[in-house]
Amino acid sequence: LRALLEPIASHDTDYYNEDAQLGGAINDAVTMAGRVASWPKVLQALTKELNIDLPRLLTASVVKLQPKVANPVAVGAIALLSTHITELGLDNAAIGPTGLTMLATAIH
Repeated sequence: LRALLEPIASHDTDYYNEDAQLGGAINDAVTMAGRVASWPKVLQALTKELNIDLPRLLTASVVKLQPKVANPVAVGAIALLSTHITELGLDNAAIGPTGLTMLATAIH
């Protein structure tokens, strides 16, 4: 969560005196909060699809997702929550810009 919110709150206070910057930061924070709130439901569905329990999923070093289960929120949640992944297989998975953004944030 800190990795998601840190870029939003990394500016000095003067930066947020402009309405556009403040509004953008608020929108970004609300978007991230929505994504984080959906993680439990998405990860539960993902564990069923992959036939693996959540602790094993979050400690796995290799995770290969099928296109039908590789939704952007799931990909981002796995990448952000797991500190053990050395390989994340996304062959033919259409994770889109949201998934790519979450992956980039996780590996940053």
